[in-house]
Amino acid sequence: MKRKNAFILAVAVILLMTGVSLAQQAQEQAQQAAPAPEQPVAQAAQEPAIQPVAGENAAVVGEKPEEKLQWLWGEAISVDAANSTLSVKYLDYEADMEKDIVITVDSQTTYENVVSLMEIKAKDSLSVDYLVTADGKNIARVISVEKPEIPSSGPEGAEITPQDTQVTP
Repeated sequence: MKRKNAFILAVAVILLMTGVSLAQQAQEQAQQAAPAPEQPVAQAAQEPAIQPVAGENAAVVGEKPEEKLQWLWGEAISVDAANSTLSVKYLDYEADMEKDIVITVDSQTTYENVVSLMEIKAKDSLSVDYLVTADGKNIARVISVEKPEIPSSGPEGAEITPQDTQVTP
């Protein structure tokens, strides 16, 4: 009987020690996974604020907080090179309806697949990155004209006919 009690006591001590050990490991893992405590407000106020990057992309980075970068994909309706504006028809996904927008082009606007605003024509498919200013003006930053892929007609412009694709034994 003494052996049985001693055995039960030994098992209980082993289980108790194992439980304490596992609890300590769990606590250590929780401390490692927990995020670092936040800095006090007074200390955070002393640190310098992050400054926007100056240069070519300064307006995009957010030099003026009232401007917000937007994107749209649509079809050119008209181009007014004299006023440096472009009208685009696009689908407003939030309202689920087609809308028109006037985009202004300036010296910071870059172009893809065209050299200038004058090369854009009505019915061209466009992708436009633009800024919305505080006064509601839309300023283009990147205008990309989507060029349709033209299927090749074979070597040196020769047309491929059904007879050309037949295999002879």
